[in-house]
Amino acid sequence: MSHNNAGFMQCSPSGVRIPVPGKIDPEKIHPEDIAYSLSNQTRFAGHTNPPMSVAEHCWRASYEAAPGHEKTAHLHDGSEYLNVDVPTPFKALLPQYVVLEAEIQQAIAIRFGIPYPFGDEVSRVDVVLLVTEIRDLMGGTEGWGFDHITPLPRRIVPMPRKLAEAMWLRRLDELEGRLGAHHFGFANRLRLLVWKLKSWIFRTPRAK
Repeated sequence: MSHNNAGFMQCSPSGVRIPVPGKIDPEKIHPEDIAYSLSNQTRFAGHTNPPMSVAEHCWRASYEAAPGHEKTAHLHDGSEYLNVDVPTPFKALLPQYVVLEAEIQQAIAIRFGIPYPFGDEVSRVDVVLLVTEIRDLMGGTEGWGFDHITPLPRRIVPMPRKLAEAMWLRRLDELEGRLGAHHFGFANRLRLLVWKLKSWIFRTPRAK
């Protein structure tokens, strides 16, 4: 995805141009563009060690959400395929960003048939994952102010970018009842096997 002075964002791989500012047509929102962009963006402005993508964060959220909320959780950061993942401390300084974020999320909600606003369950899952990521990828939760939140018991081992992209699409296909709509491929099956092995070996959290 790129932008220029013509007032649009060009998405990859579709090549669709989204007007900015302007009303977003839900029919021009493609899951492949969301998966590609979110898999290229990292959590915490790239400061996690090792890097973890926004696509993987959303994929994990869909499995932690209560029944009936899985698809909403999977798409809860979908707007960031256009307006990127801005760290929370900066959002308070960018009121127009928050407005644009809501407009994009509303269009995504229409496109994929999910509620907006997302509701308490998605917020709960988002925070639990946030704290787990801080514990496993940011050196521990001390000083973050989340002592009242219990992280997930199993350590997060991030996926490689290509796998995160493919897994995000496959999970969306599953949630929409069309599993197999996107080709997974041998290379991704191999990446998945290696990632599952690493996840099992390093399953115990290192820090609190």
